[in-house]
Amino acid sequence: MKASAFSAMLWFWYSVHGIKIDGGLDRPAWTAPHVTLAATGERQKHLAVLITGVADRFVWESTVQRMARPAIAQGYSVDFYVRLVAHGHQNAATFTEISDGSDSQVKMSAVRQGLRRAGANLVSLEILQDLENVSADMPNNTKPFKRRLYQYSPFTSKTGRNVVRKLQSVQSLMTQAVLEERSRHFHYDFIMVSREDSSWLSPLDMRVFEGGSQNQTHENRGQNKVFTKNCLSWRTTGPAVNDKIFVFGREAAEKVLTRLYSDFWNTELAPSLNAYNAEEYWAAYIKIKGAQSAVVDPIQLPTSDTKWQRGKPCLVSRYHCQANYEQKPPMCEGETRHDGNHA
Repeated sequence: MKASAFSAMLWFWYSVHGIKIDGGLDRPAWTAPHVTLAATGERQKHLAVLITGVADRFVWESTVQRMARPAIAQGYSVDFYVRLVAHGHQNAATFTEISDGSDSQVKMSAVRQGLRRAGANLVSLEILQDLENVSADMPNNTKPFKRRLYQYSPFTSKTGRNVVRKLQSVQSLMTQAVLEERSRHFHYDFIMVSREDSSWLSPLDMRVFEGGSQNQTHENRGQNKVFTKNCLSWRTTGPAVNDKIFVFGREAAEKVLTRLYSDFWNTELAPSLNAYNAEEYWAAYIKIKGAQSAVVDPIQLPTSDTKWQRGKPCLVSRYHCQANYEQKPPMCEGETRHDGNHA
């Protein structure tokens, strides 16, 4: 596989920040630095939230109220890393359209103020003026990738390219989170990966992922686990996970997220990464990287996809997992479904 432009950029970042490369071009060596202590003498817990997508669909108020605030109340510092494509620059590839659709028109200044008032930190906010460029990393020989995302191949489909763009953005934000750990001499306990259009319908309870006392092993405390919702995994030909939202233990995040995009183009991993869709690809990649997949009830990761209709948010029924949520926003009207196979 040719050395990608993205890999070269990561190499430069790591070199500038003095991070040793171990086991691959894009993967920083990771060992837990010393732990920050809270004023009570208890260990301060840390949560990083990586959000990627497009500004046209960004929703954030429920993320602050029902995710960040409860996590902070449970003793976590919450750091946000956000990477969005600017308004009007998406490619409109989607599986579900609605009638009278509109954009979110979110103001980033309001996001900053809302997070600050909640006690959360906006560590990084990137607004890209164009879609992430994945074409430069696409190999000329497409044969090894024939069965990788073959419902919507990134070589022929806008939807497939959007899936790969998300992998690139998540890896980029994970890199920034590692740099933040190094500069502040701490480590995150959990890293959440979320979409820009996720509405939180009930409060988050981090104890679901902690798994017990601090005397338990890392494995039992969820450090090598990847938590997803036990619903709508869209399994077709093999194991699959719901890819709308993830909670990674720190060890699992190191294994999975640091080379998430780079490994997509790794021909040596075929056919281990043969997958019909994104949900099957995530499941296969988590497995080959040695992390443990774990599912939780939808109420324990209580998010749902949001679109904007007539200037107001609504939930997409196709991606809505049923549960007894605290909030019940209206469903979108006039949904039209696509199969994603459009160039």
